[in-house]
This record gives sequence, structure tokens and C-alpha cells, in this order.
Amino acid sequence: MKPRPDSQTVNCPKLLDSFAPDIRQCLTALISNSRSCQHWLSAEPPNTREARAAAERMVRNANALAELVNPILEKALRFPGTPGHNE
Repeated sequence: MKPRPDSQTVNCPKLLDSFAPDIRQCLTALISNSRSCQHWLSAEPPNTREARAAAERMVRNANALAELVNPILEKALRFPGTPGHNE
């Protein structure tokens, strides 16, 4: 495996620090909405309207998280020697 030139080095801690607040926010919202969905489904009778709304929010949360994480992964996977890199 060849060492990466300095210009291609990905500073993971710095990169993650810059995205961490947004990632945490998306994860927190996803967890909160999944708990809401469970709550509405466990009610007697189940409130499917509210559960569906919470599920739709979870999908939006997951999509927002993917929009944050995917570019980071794509950038990291461009470099030779990175696990998952297609040489």
C-alpha cells in the first residue's frame, strides 16, 4: 500500500467535528420520532394517523442523515488504501 500524499490526506477528526452537530441532531430526531411512533402504536386503540406521521418524519430524518454522511463517505473512499476503495 502506497502512502497518501499530504494533499490527499483526510483529517477524519477535523472532518467529523465539523459535521458532528448536524449528525447528532438528525440522530436525535430519528430516535425521538421512532419513540413517538412506538407510543402511538401501543395506545389502545393504536393511533395509526399519528404513528404514520412519526414514521414519515423518521424517513425525512434518515434522508437528512444520509445527505450528510454520504458525501463524507464518498470523499473518504476516493483515496487508494482506504477500505472500500475500488482500485
